[in-house]
Amino acid sequence: MITNHGLHEWKVAPGLPDTGGQNVFVNQFSDQLARQGFRITIVNRGGYPHPVTGEEQRGLRYKDAYQRILYIEDEEPAFVRKEEMAPHIPALVESLWRFLRREGSLVTAIFSHYWDGLQIGVSYARRLPRPVSHVWIPHSLGAIKQRNLPPERWAALHLTERIALEQAVLSEPGSITGVAATSSLVEQSLRVDYGYRGRIFFLPPYVDADRFYPRSVPSEHTIWRFLSEHSGLTPQKLWGLRIVTEISRTDATKRKDVLIEAFARLQERIPDSLLVVSLEDRAGELATTLKTLIRDRSVRHCAIVQVVP
Repeated sequence: MITNHGLHEWKVAPGLPDTGGQNVFVNQFSDQLARQGFRITIVNRGGYPHPVTGEEQRGLRYKDAYQRILYIEDEEPAFVRKEEMAPHIPALVESLWRFLRREGSLVTAIFSHYWDGLQIGVSYARRLPRPVSHVWIPHSLGAIKQRNLPPERWAALHLTERIALEQAVLSEPGSITGVAATSSLVEQSLRVDYGYRGRIFFLPPYVDADRFYPRSVPSEHTIWRFLSEHSGLTPQKLWGLRIVTEISRTDATKRKDVLIEAFARLQERIPDSLLVVSLEDRAGELATTLKTLIRDRSVRHCAIVQVVP
């Protein structure tokens, strides 16, 4: 299970760069495979200290007898953003190859995540003495991000190079067994933007019913005081509102502007509604722009919260 960028842990730390939904997806997917008897090695780039705890991200971290995280390394002892990962791929492939060969592990299937995981998975599979199933789970695609961003941002995100890499793998016969789309948008882009005619599985994120389920929140719960502090509304006023919550990182690719525009229209039809949105001041101009949009669209009930690791 190759999820190369970001910082992968069993308990995913919110707010860290390049770390979030994909990591949760990988942990939940791995857990379901483990319940069916598979042994899973989750591969993540390490070799640098944890930004919060200072602990070195090296070696193996076991969850149980069936699941472990392996931190592979290159020569850069610091965090690397996913957009700058390409030059590091060869060394990471070598690190993965050396470890599993030394251990004598038999790899029977590969699931790679995002474009950098795909590149590692394809390069590693080419070294194996016999073919193995390799399913790529892109989570997003370069072509989708390119449509969602202005052209002046494409170069910084290396979108042209990313799309070319994705296209090359998808068009090479036998490079992968198939692609698992996490949404209908990804499936459509694979067919239309990339002309992919191979196998597409559908593997959407699921809801962990042990964590998320309908429930009543008592009036004395601390969440009401928290929301009151961030919205300026009294807890009594909050009790009667319908709440929409969004807690992704503050990045243009998350399209928080679309959420705010949509909520402003919603509030015209349902006045007793509240938007709870995370905006990180460290995002600078983008955070300021989004706060201005909230004011300009006259969103009456809004709680802006900071997500700090």
